[in-house]
Amino acid sequence: MNKTYCFFSARYLPYLGGVERYTYNLANELILAGNKVIIVTSHIGKELAYEKKENVEIFRLPSLSLLKGRFPVIRYNRETKKYIKALKEKTIDFVIVNTRFYLMSYVGARFAHKNKISAIVIEHGTGHFTVNNRFFDSLGHIYEHFISIILKRNVKDYYGVSLECNKWLKHFKITAKGVLYNAINIEQIINLYEKRNQDIEKKIEYKSSDIVITFTGRLIKEKGVCKLLAAFKAIKEKFPDLKLCIAGDGNLYNEIVLEKEHGIYVLGKLSFENVVGLLKLSDIFCLPTDYPEGLPTSILEAVACKCYVITSAMGGAKELILDSTYGTVLQNNSVGELEKKLVEIISNRERREKAVKKSYEKICSEFTWKRTADKIIEIFEKNGGKDRLKNVE
Repeated sequence: MNKTYCFFSARYLPYLGGVERYTYNLANELILAGNKVIIVTSHIGKELAYEKKENVEIFRLPSLSLLKGRFPVIRYNRETKKYIKALKEKTIDFVIVNTRFYLMSYVGARFAHKNKISAIVIEHGTGHFTVNNRFFDSLGHIYEHFISIILKRNVKDYYGVSLECNKWLKHFKITAKGVLYNAINIEQIINLYEKRNQDIEKKIEYKSSDIVITFTGRLIKEKGVCKLLAAFKAIKEKFPDLKLCIAGDGNLYNEIVLEKEHGIYVLGKLSFENVVGLLKLSDIFCLPTDYPEGLPTSILEAVACKCYVITSAMGGAKELILDSTYGTVLQNNSVGELEKKLVEIISNRERREKAVKKSYEKICSEFTWKRTADKIIEIFEKNGGKDRLKNVE
């Protein structure tokens, strides 16, 4: 094959999030298939502006770090122009724009259009970007519609990381061409899962009789961590061996870390190895999110680590947790409903085990990076990168 794929993604490693990990894993899989990968992202920290790492060329364009890094904005200066010129001199076959609403997305779409390179946009959300302020959110909605209009003028083909993402694209009068699912590296997780992680065992004072509920992700209100804390406190007296483990960082960390109640362990940001180690010890993974999720990586990882999943109806989780025989999807996502479902699931070990088996089998067969990478290769190779992309079901 030996094609060159260029990703434009507003954020990338070392920053950890669903989109960042999607880009990283998909890039690795494309390289394994014999291709080259370039990643264009924002320079908002102390990382090198240009580097080659793990066979990936990374260009970081000068950017302002707004909203604590959640919304990088490119500075279109001399250095940016220099890197865009360097990209033009490379033989790039295909462009992949990750997410729709960043200025980086427009830069990628415009670059592809001007240089007549086949391109797609991959949608990762199922709702408007929010900063939890009604006035600024309203302005953000206007901006998001505006940038979607100008993006459509440059790229015609859109995909989502879940069917729910594709439904959301219709809000912007965009009809998606198909799904490029978020996924996991199942071999990597199995390898880590099989190792005993004594560090995590010590951190949570683990005993074999424990029933462990775990949350991993950004510690922000929208992710539902406060709801989980409230539900856990309401039911913990019923189950003396019950523990709640919270792993992650975010603006609620300093508040949550003050939780000193028995059975609550606030672990902060963990390495991937320790996340897998924690999930291995966990019985239930809980993400009662109100965030406009695409298909949360944390849920995929939890299922791969054989946890029973309780989550909300936000985003594409329903495409993995098909019904109650696979896990629990909360209908109104209230603290009261979460309490009820936790008690129900904790009390029924046989139901948990059957659901874990079914969801694990589904993820191993349908949610792998090879499957997603193969579909991307099919999308681009179908027309040789010359004509408008055709639908790939």
